[in-house]
Amino acid sequence: MEVTWFRRPAFLVMGIVRRVFRGNSLDEAIEQIWRQFESYHDQVFPLSMDRSYYGVRFPVNGGQGIDYHAGMAVRKAYTTPAGLMVREIPAARYAVFRCLPREVGSVYHAILENWLPESGETRDPEAPVFEQYPPEGASDPYVLIHLPVTD
Repeated sequence: MEVTWFRRPAFLVMGIVRRVFRGNSLDEAIEQIWRQFESYHDQVFPLSMDRSYYGVRFPVNGGQGIDYHAGMAVRKAYTTPAGLMVREIPAARYAVFRCLPREVGSVYHAILENWLPESGETRDPEAPVFEQYPPEGASDPYVLIHLPVTD
């Protein structure tokens, strides 16, 4: 599994946040959250700083679930439309993995079950894991999975 390293400053994501617990079908729940975000797309898109889409996984209840935040990075906290939330993704050092959209679930599994234990790296508990999806019409169709690691 190929990894690249990236230090990213803090940034804001505006979008839909929904809580998902273990036992639920994570892939189905995330797909539904993205469908909900589509109804707000036209309000968020003009505020986007890079036209990419972000799926951010904030752990909740001791890791028993996540708050999944589907949205776009914005330059500052604009007036947030009703139904949306802005959350800050803290600055962190990331191990970044590239995959096709249909491979996201299996790559997450491989990262957490194989790569992380074998790498000697430690996950940074202060920063969430996130996916960065390419802008619409991008020539590079790959998703970048960002795993925060400690220095």
